[in-house]
Amino acid sequence: LVYSWAEIEEFPKNDVREIIWGIDWGYTNDPTAITKVACMNDGTFVVEELSYSPNIDSSIVAQIMREQGYNSEQSVYCDHDKEMIYKLRLEGVIGLPAEKGAGSILNGVLYLKQKTIRYTKVSRNLKMELGKYRFVEINGENTNKMMDEWNHLCDSARYAIYSHRNRGR
Repeated sequence: LVYSWAEIEEFPKNDVREIIWGIDWGYTNDPTAITKVACMNDGTFVVEELSYSPNIDSSIVAQIMREQGYNSEQSVYCDHDKEMIYKLRLEGVIGLPAEKGAGSILNGVLYLKQKTIRYTKVSRNLKMELGKYRFVEINGENTNKMMDEWNHLCDSARYAIYSHRNRGR
């Protein structure tokens, strides 16, 4: 398995340094994955799944986020789709392109593996992904590549945590 995050009962209300968000656009067949991430005062993170639905547009994404407490001072890191980010901004959500490029997936995964990350009990699709998201194996040995499946919420959380770290916050 790529990650081994622990489950907790609920999203924290205390000892939160800041809230950040991640979005992995799903379009028609794959789910659009939205995560809300609490950056805790002790350096740990708590991830909560907010959406895992295909075929939702930016207005619905913005509505979900506002209902979950989004405000414009919070950072939102998105999969690279300039049109979707533009439409999200028209809805009042300031989306930023997530850290991407050569080596960013592996570097982001390795960064997250060094951190203590938990997820909330209501994040049932994230729990399912965490049980299926694996490294590619060759002859029974893990490679440095992840399977490109069962990773939508994991990618959303990685976009938020890794991109936020690299923006000097």
